[in-house]
Amino acid sequence: MLSYTKEQQLKRPRQKREGVKKEAVLQSQAEAYLKLRNIPFIRIPDSAYAVIFGQQRMSNKDKAFLASFLKGLPDLTIFKKHGDYNLSLCIELKSKDGKLSHHQQHWSERVRTVVIRTFEEFVKAVDEFEKEGV
Repeated sequence: MLSYTKEQQLKRPRQKREGVKKEAVLQSQAEAYLKLRNIPFIRIPDSAYAVIFGQQRMSNKDKAFLASFLKGLPDLTIFKKHGDYNLSLCIELKSKDGKLSHHQQHWSERVRTVVIRTFEEFVKAVDEFEKEGV
């Protein structure tokens, strides 16, 4: 998700902005929980997209190539060790009424992705992932 200027935010429908705010709160809660449980995870912050795609020296071809991989990437990916391998769970955080974008749907069809709408759902999904075997 890219950052929006104040002017762009004002032009967006209020309901959508509120949904984004709720997702940001859920994201903060989720990351705090993972840190507390010492569960390894990665997330690409929104600011990274702005830096990557704002690069003046990067060609449009390179930007398009990067965008094809990054658009729709799940919000969080958590990991656990299993023998000589790592297992992962991709998590997309959405507000109650939030919908997956086309790019997010594409990712969720290719990798195991759980759509989470509440902190309680998040805790349950993480706990189940931590307990499950292969």
